[in-house]
Amino acid sequence: MASFLSNFGSAISDNLPSFVASIVGAGAVTEDSVVGYSLDQNEDHRPTQEDEVTAILRYPASLPVPPASTSTEAMAAPLWRRSSYQSYLAVYDGHGGSTASGICCAEMPGILSGLLPPPTTTATIATGESSLKSTVPSSYELMSTGSTTSTTSVTTASTVDEGAVESGTSVSSSIIEAYQKTDELLNQVDPDCGTTVAQCLIRVEGDGRDAVLYASNVGDSRCVLVKSKNKGKNSGKGGENFVRLTVDHRCSNEEEVERIKKADGFVFRNRVSGTLAVTRALGHRNNKDLILSLPEVKRVVLEVEDLAVVVATDGIWDKIKEEEVAEKVENMRAEGKSPKEVAQDLKNQAMQRYGRDNIGVVILYL
Repeated sequence: MASFLSNFGSAISDNLPSFVASIVGAGAVTEDSVVGYSLDQNEDHRPTQEDEVTAILRYPASLPVPPASTSTEAMAAPLWRRSSYQSYLAVYDGHGGSTASGICCAEMPGILSGLLPPPTTTATIATGESSLKSTVPSSYELMSTGSTTSTTSVTTASTVDEGAVESGTSVSSSIIEAYQKTDELLNQVDPDCGTTVAQCLIRVEGDGRDAVLYASNVGDSRCVLVKSKNKGKNSGKGGENFVRLTVDHRCSNEEEVERIKKADGFVFRNRVSGTLAVTRALGHRNNKDLILSLPEVKRVVLEVEDLAVVVATDGIWDKIKEEEVAEKVENMRAEGKSPKEVAQDLKNQAMQRYGRDNIGVVILYL
């Protein structure tokens, strides 16, 4: 990936790297059938594009490709599992210009890749029942948090990083370190700029039968897991068709406001120090005592009813409810629409609802 010194900003999103051949696994699965994105400046309302997106199906490029096969067993495996052993999705919503989001888009995937233990790569592809868990206990785990207060609102299970430790390094700690290293890079460039980050790392772990998703964020960009409404008891909490995997770091978050007040800061008109709408972000060197760069990381063992993951900036979430997004993803996928077509439809819907923000959204079919 090109260095931010020679290539950053909107040009990155126009030239996203493709590390996947047209046939990437069992049953001639193509990249476009698994992952897609939409990015729009919304120029009628925004003079600049400060959102960026990253979508890398085979991450890093050096990973082997799952073996192509048309066997009944291989074709029964989930779509993503036939495509890759590890994938990376992310969105970035810049503040004070496009510099911070552009740098993150160019550099953060490579920084994280250099820190991660390798995923499990096997010569065979497990069937759907064995490669995705069919039971819900211990699936949703808060791996780490920068919060200094209770996290019971976002965790339902143990915080032990089970199955994610290889070569003495946990995936969750690698993710946290990548955020910190990227933050240090931003602080060398511009002390006033910053960006939200929401990213999903999907990988094969254990004996090759577990598909695991790590969601992390700072700011108010979100990762949402879409679940089928028609596949039994393991749907979202309360029968919902989605699970939000990230925590909004906004001034509406009471825990974040309390943290800021304890640090001798204040919130005015729903903004930190009256200026910034988010309480965590990368960058913003001049306000580090209040704006944390420490992400919250959540580990999810994927289930048979998990259909897709949607990662988007607030240009989507401020205008479209998560259950609407999930329903659209499920319906359009059933109609044979690609992830890119769904992403473009969501972008158009947000703009039709008088959205005035930049929009960035990435969708991966599971």
